[in-house]
Amino acid sequence: AAAVDYARAQGSDVLVGTQPYLTVSPSVHAVHVAQQSALRTMLARRFASDAAVGYVNLGDRLDLEDVRLSFDHMHLTVAGNQQIAEALVEPVIAAAARRQRVSS
Repeated sequence: AAAVDYARAQGSDVLVGTQPYLTVSPSVHAVHVAQQSALRTMLARRFASDAAVGYVNLGDRLDLEDVRLSFDHMHLTVAGNQQIAEALVEPVIAAAARRQRVSS
């Protein structure tokens, strides 16, 4: 919330993305999903009326157990980062379009 508040105070648009969910164990996965759900809930509660704050759920975007996408089940390889970048294209274009409409 503090980072979003700071960025908005500077006049910047914000796009928050959920990290790919950790899958090293069922309990770690459950905690990570709950943590990201709490983030999503906070954003909805605090910033619902601010069209310059967006959210994209990348939690299930890729399988962190796939060594082609994540070399240690957490950090992404080039291919993993490519998939995340592809998933961010449409949300970034939508945010830019919103900003353009507001600026016009």
